[in-house]
Amino acid sequence: MPSIDTPVENETIQEEEEEPDDIQWNLGFVEEQKPHLLLRHRFPSKVGGRPAWLDPVRLPTKEMLTCGATGRPLDFLLQIYAPVDANPVEGFHRTLFLFISPEGSKLREPGAVRLLRCQLPRANPFYSPEPPREGDKLPQPLPTPDQELSRSRDPWRTLDAESRPAPVAAPSGSGSRSKSKSAKGKSGGAGSSPGSGSGGDALPREGRRGPGGLYPELELVVEEEAAYKDEDEGEGEEGSDDEEGWEEASGSGRSEDGGEPRDQGGRAAAARSSGAAAAAGTAAAAEAATAVAGVPPAEAGPAAEGKPDGEGEGGAPAAAAAAEAAPAAAAADAGAAAAEGPALAAVPEDAAVEGEAAAAAAGSAAAAGSAARGECVGVTEEVRRALAAYRARVATEGELDDQELPPDLVAALEGAQDPEAAAFADFQARVSWAPEQVIRYCFEDGAQPLWPSVAHRPGRGAIPPCACCGGPRKLEFQVLPQLLHYLRLDEQDPASPDWGTLAAYTCAASCSAPAGAESAYVEEYVWVQPPAES
Repeated sequence: MPSIDTPVENETIQEEEEEPDDIQWNLGFVEEQKPHLLLRHRFPSKVGGRPAWLDPVRLPTKEMLTCGATGRPLDFLLQIYAPVDANPVEGFHRTLFLFISPEGSKLREPGAVRLLRCQLPRANPFYSPEPPREGDKLPQPLPTPDQELSRSRDPWRTLDAESRPAPVAAPSGSGSRSKSKSAKGKSGGAGSSPGSGSGGDALPREGRRGPGGLYPELELVVEEEAAYKDEDEGEGEEGSDDEEGWEEASGSGRSEDGGEPRDQGGRAAAARSSGAAAAAGTAAAAEAATAVAGVPPAEAGPAAEGKPDGEGEGGAPAAAAAAEAAPAAAAADAGAAAAEGPALAAVPEDAAVEGEAAAAAAGSAAAAGSAARGECVGVTEEVRRALAAYRARVATEGELDDQELPPDLVAALEGAQDPEAAAFADFQARVSWAPEQVIRYCFEDGAQPLWPSVAHRPGRGAIPPCACCGGPRKLEFQVLPQLLHYLRLDEQDPASPDWGTLAAYTCAASCSAPAGAESAYVEEYVWVQPPAES
């Protein structure tokens, strides 16, 4: 039986648990894919369409697929194929399915967002122990009794859709990764034509919300976040076994037909540029500190001469470096961005380039914003002397990195920043490494979500234990607001979903459903952080 837990939030802002430095994250991106490559026997990770059920017979119960807030059927949002080391025998195949309420304004209510986990051993009734061959366009058909049982419990009628895979359509507006060989240009989700199943009723259609509607179907492909970090911070690092498992299963680094590696040039090149821009970002942060401390900008030394505020060689990477070096400047950046609305939720084509430009523009206003608001009014004389010493070093030694900023100056700036703006600045800076990411995945102990806000975070004890084995749950992945752009939502529709982030917690032991259970699917837990304006 699924459990609906009441959220327990922080009443006050708590000091967040530090994430270990060696935690390695994988990032999920959406791309178009041929529909037959997203059927269940391919063990896909994908957004939208119909669920590609791992166990196609012992499906979730009606209660599991019903919104606890509205009593209406849930909408299928996405699934992630992610075997983990915690249970490699019973969980040789393992998929997570995420469903959301059809009423977007109710996502924070209990039972409005539901996560189901299903796993199978390598030897099972549905799939060969060997990987599917290129010519295996459809799954092996089920025995007639199993087909009837599946249809009786599946509101999406996935078996009927499997027998008539829809042709690829290219509706305008969905978008996909513009730098990929397998998804060039202004392309949309893999559309479905209305068809008729065995019963003669029309199948659910993509691009249509409400009863009988589906979100656009797009493949989720995975790449290591380290590929987008500054070269000094993470280039060449290896991921954990669990991360590599999802990467292997999701076909990361392969084209849609399993051939040539994907073209990663756009985002990877942008990430590599952050190394060259780090010094420029640090100098910009110091300029912000100078203005805040009340020292005339003209005395700030030669580091910023000849360039407009915020302009440097690195765009978004420079802004990210500035955020790390001087949190107060980053906080001002976030405040400016927040005033413009949820820009991260709308990632257009060539978003990497546009994201860099936007971040650079926001960074140019950071110092001025801090000074205008009168932040750090009580800066001590010691800090002023530290600023003078910093400027003198820059004049003789050139630009300094963030490790060389005066500690007193950094402490004063950190003490004056607004926590909400600082949290959003940290979120923006991290996401700017790969602006088109829609999923962040890490099943390592100690992994923490990337929260865009300090509000509506889980307090201690808020994440309930596994309902099956009673063991602890831990973070496995989070859904970012960027995904909303690819769902082709009507922004004027009050029922359209919206979120700051969806953080998914699963059983740390990846336990199996009890023997003899009605369903092979186990309910896990999702923490919903609403958008900042909520």
